[in-house]
Amino acid sequence: MTAVFQFSIFGMTCLASIMLAMAERSPLAGVSVPLVIIALFFTERWKVLVLSTFGANALGMLAFLATAAEFFLRPTEVRLLAGAHLLVYLTWIVLFQQKTSRHYWAMCALGILQVALGAVLTAGWSFGVLLIIYMFLAIWTLSVFSLLQAQQRFDKTEQFAQASDSKSSGLLSFTARRAPVPAFPTSGSDTNGFAMLVQSNSMSRGTVQQDPQAQSINTRFFVGVFFSVCMSITIGLISFALIPRLWFGQWSIFPSSTPPANQTLTGFTEEVHLGDIGEILESTETVLEVRIFDNDTGEELDIQDYVESLGFEEPLFRGTVLGEYTKGRWVTRITEGKYDDIADEPKRGMIRQEIRMQPIGTPILFAVHPVESCRIDHSLPDTGLNNVTSVLIRNNRISSADMLSYSAYAWKRRLRPGQQVSVPGVPPTHPSAKHAFIDYSSMPTRGLDRLKQLAREKSGIDSPDGPPPKVVMARQLESFLRDSGEFTYSLNASIHDASIDPVEDFLFNRKQGHCEYYASALALMLRAVEIPSRLVSGFKGGDKDKYTGLFVVQHRHAHSWVEAYIDNRWVVFDAIPAGRQRSVDSIAQDISAWKALEQAATMLWSQNVTGMTLSKQRSLFYRPIRDRANRIVEAVRRRYEAAAESLGPKFGSRDFWFTGQGYAIAFALLSVLAVLLWLCCWLIKKAILHGRKLRWGFRRIDDDSALRVEFYERFLRILSALGLSRKQTQTQREFSLDVEQELSALLSQSGLIDVPLELAEQFYRVRFGALPLRDDEIRKLDASLTRFEECLNAAPK
Repeated sequence: MTAVFQFSIFGMTCLASIMLAMAERSPLAGVSVPLVIIALFFTERWKVLVLSTFGANALGMLAFLATAAEFFLRPTEVRLLAGAHLLVYLTWIVLFQQKTSRHYWAMCALGILQVALGAVLTAGWSFGVLLIIYMFLAIWTLSVFSLLQAQQRFDKTEQFAQASDSKSSGLLSFTARRAPVPAFPTSGSDTNGFAMLVQSNSMSRGTVQQDPQAQSINTRFFVGVFFSVCMSITIGLISFALIPRLWFGQWSIFPSSTPPANQTLTGFTEEVHLGDIGEILESTETVLEVRIFDNDTGEELDIQDYVESLGFEEPLFRGTVLGEYTKGRWVTRITEGKYDDIADEPKRGMIRQEIRMQPIGTPILFAVHPVESCRIDHSLPDTGLNNVTSVLIRNNRISSADMLSYSAYAWKRRLRPGQQVSVPGVPPTHPSAKHAFIDYSSMPTRGLDRLKQLAREKSGIDSPDGPPPKVVMARQLESFLRDSGEFTYSLNASIHDASIDPVEDFLFNRKQGHCEYYASALALMLRAVEIPSRLVSGFKGGDKDKYTGLFVVQHRHAHSWVEAYIDNRWVVFDAIPAGRQRSVDSIAQDISAWKALEQAATMLWSQNVTGMTLSKQRSLFYRPIRDRANRIVEAVRRRYEAAAESLGPKFGSRDFWFTGQGYAIAFALLSVLAVLLWLCCWLIKKAILHGRKLRWGFRRIDDDSALRVEFYERFLRILSALGLSRKQTQTQREFSLDVEQELSALLSQSGLIDVPLELAEQFYRVRFGALPLRDDEIRKLDASLTRFEECLNAAPK
């Protein structure tokens, strides 16, 4: 059993270190794994590498100094890591010390603290799987630890009994003969205290029963531990589901990591820079998880059907709006318009978009526009909508490095075939839109002459019949870039001629590029024909996950398009060729089955565990429980009212109670009342007995024949005739030792010195072990008791 415990507790420590290392993504905690293996064999098993108390104290001081230096010298946002590293240092020190019970408890505590810190540092699903394994291993280890301590106390009792009375030689014949189990080191004072404990009278309250004929760690023990783990997980899941999610902080301790500087990934950016050199890599990391519902009925809608009803081919998750262009760089003015607080309470006739956004370092909230109101799951729920750009933004005190869940609401719309919904916004005459519309119409004074000429040619603005409507000119420019066949989609961002504007280099030299080039070219060409336009950056498209049913938007779906102000409304234009969709789909096809499964597990974990918000709890747990309870109460109320309505007149009539039906109802009511009174009396009696047990410390003994052991009762009757009786505070073993000491001379002469202890051992076996005696054992006990009784009767009085 000792070896099982050693491997269990060192394995638990090793797993805790792995979980912390995985959460921190640092090799420091990972060093614990080889150290655990070395300490297990060289310190715990072979005792050849043991750290002295002085050495442990010295190393402990060094650990605290290293932690203090890390805490005060490193940035504020990573100071929590100093505490994690202190736990690692202390674990290393304890591993190489001579262990007592206190050291083993310290190993358990340090491991649990490492797991707790790891849970703060990561939100990955793999950590949750390891947490379940750790829970099983921890409960198993503590169970074995408790069993080992009980076994060692049992062995010490036997050893002390043998040392205190050398005449009790028969004791060994009735106890389990096991290999000696090394006890935890104890001091002399501990030994004296233990001696006093054995010598004093005792009582059994809650113990581990020792069965000499069975292994301590067996199938039943393993099943019991497994059942305890299942119950713990079940209780934990119920608590996790029902305890309300409340926010207590505003800032993130650990900001999300950013990609290396030499790696360029597609994804959302609040500014667009054209002309970057090199191949752009598309990422399959998840950004948004989306579901759409009819807010009135709660019915989930297909997102593709919804966006088609708005006049779009694919979902456009609108992000930031860029209006000012200078030499390949698109930016937006911070003072462009103002952000007005929008209502977070939906109204009837709305569509609800439930969105969970991963941290990508922006305060912008993405949604399929137009959006009328928004509700955010946070202690700082305010959201704002820019009145010029219609950009939806979160409270500026909410960290953009945190995952966020929110709901965006829009009116249900019915559009004519071919019609497209427009993005709301104030007109150019609005005071807050003055500077913005200057940007939306302005062109660089130099460097875009060829682009302007091309725009006039392709739009037909110089047509002899006069310029066509603005919407027609915009569609012709869009079609030229998208459908003419002169341009192709490519992720290669290399420039051809660095001496000219990147957009003209794209239009006249390279004729290939990604979405930012097409959107930039279209926006500038629209401005060249006096159509105000702006570049919008966000995400286009997505995929429905077959495991979760969520509509998933990844970094590879990042996209830029154009909004043009035509006929007093903002109209969406997208000049990207079909090659963009093939490129996006090809990345998904390259994902392995394991990667797809991992992404599905990540989404399930983020949606149902780390993303469990108060609103989700209300929809998944609180409301169904409340509705179910209301239905039950309503059903009971209706039945009660129906019964009262039908029986009320009868119960009020005196003649009714003297009929057969009245007699039956009265008898039934009195019977129920009698049962309730009996049950109340029984519960009160139990409560009083339980209170006595807790207050005065004794256990009530029922004189129940089913709990009596006949051969031991005979033994007690024989001794009672001599004036010897067992005290209520004595165990059967203690009483047998007293009998041996009192009658040692007489029993030794007759060869019966072993009989009292043998009877006590067999009593434990039958009474607590539920092991019936064989016929030959019963005959042997009867013969021993007969000889014992004859010996005592023949003794001189």
